[in-house]
Amino acid sequence: MSIKEQYYNFIWDCVRNGLNNDGIISLKRYDQILNNFLKTYRSFLDMPIYIRFYLIVQSFVFTTMDQIIDILINENNIKDMEGYFQELLGLFNDLRRDVVQEGREYNVYDYNYKKTLILIDIIKSVVERLIKNV
Repeated sequence: MSIKEQYYNFIWDCVRNGLNNDGIISLKRYDQILNNFLKTYRSFLDMPIYIRFYLIVQSFVFTTMDQIIDILINENNIKDMEGYFQELLGLFNDLRRDVVQEGREYNVYDYNYKKTLILIDIIKSVVERLIKNV
């Protein structure tokens, strides 16, 4: 199973069950974003599925941004990371497609919908530039 498939499956598992451990998604980032959503909902499981999806995707994007910053600070040769970046780019394309699909399915084009798409577009742009310049 590719990294893209592993991450994609993990993200949807988190949407269904919540995040229980640190790793692909930082618990710190998740908790920060969850607190914003808990202003409207009592708990993760009280949230509609599309809201959970936005929460998990936003947490993943911020975690990935942190990881890319660490890579840029600590790696002398990011050429070795090109395959990883390609996998991330494919994943973000799939996640963007899913966000748009969830918006259509639930007919919800609110702030979190727009914010999630903006975040995906920003991280995709960064990853595309990394691929182009490695």
